Amino acid sequence: MLRSLCLIIVSFIFTINSFSQTITTSAISGSPFCAGASVNVPYTITGSFNSDNAFTVQLSDASGGFSSPVNISAPFNSTSAGTITATIPATQSSGTGYRIRVVSSSPSVTGSNNGTNLTINALGLNAPTFTGTTFCAGTSFTLNYTITNSCAFSTGNVFSAELSNASGVFSSPVTIGTSSVATGSGNFSVSIPANTATGSGYRIRVVSSNPAGITSPINASALTINALGINAPTITGGTTSFVRGRLSP
Repeated sequence: MLRSLCLIIVSFIFTINSFSQTITTSAISGSPFCAGASVNVPYTITGSFNSDNAFTVQLSDASGGFSSPVNISAPFNSTSAGTITATIPATQSSGTGYRIRVVSSSPSVTGSNNGTNLTINALGLNAPTFTGTTFCAGTSFTLNYTITNSCAFSTGNVFSAELSNASGVFSSPVTIGTSSVATGSGNFSVSIPANTATGSGYRIRVVSSNPAGITSPINASALTINALGINAPTITGGTTSFVRGRLSP
């Protein structure tokens, strides 16, 4: 009887301990955030966590839902409250309803979210600008580009200008110039390849390297490119008949 009672008590205590841990994600300052930015996430706890426990910060979708949360920090080995530095993914979409929460591994506990909506602004580029709409193949000119939302790109990024085909399609774009390492707005020199065919529907766009694949809208107006070429030769004189060694009379 006593043995059974002891087992019941131990089981009861274990059950209480299993459900006594909580995590509360505190208020987060700094919104709006740029994609790729760091965010400090403070949290508090109740109860005891195991020595092998790790806390991880998670980001919701743009509506605040956690059906498919994104881990935005490395596991932080700790058994106590604190602040974790997380990083919003550089490719995160814009939204005004994001939430952040902290979860643990040992025991597995899902913390409350931060309690208020957070705004994230995506990295982006405006359409490039430049002077002129008609160019000869082989011509060089300066292309200007600007970033959106004042959100800087990641360290080491390089912007590239791409030229479409004569129909304005980028299925096989041609790189016509690259910036130096750049995280913000600027300009760089581009050159129309000397072998570019004549056409009146060319377009130009700018793409990033870090994060890869962020693409600007195309430039505002279709471009005309005139191919390099030579007209048929002409002969000066009143005759086109020749005799070897002299002109015919």
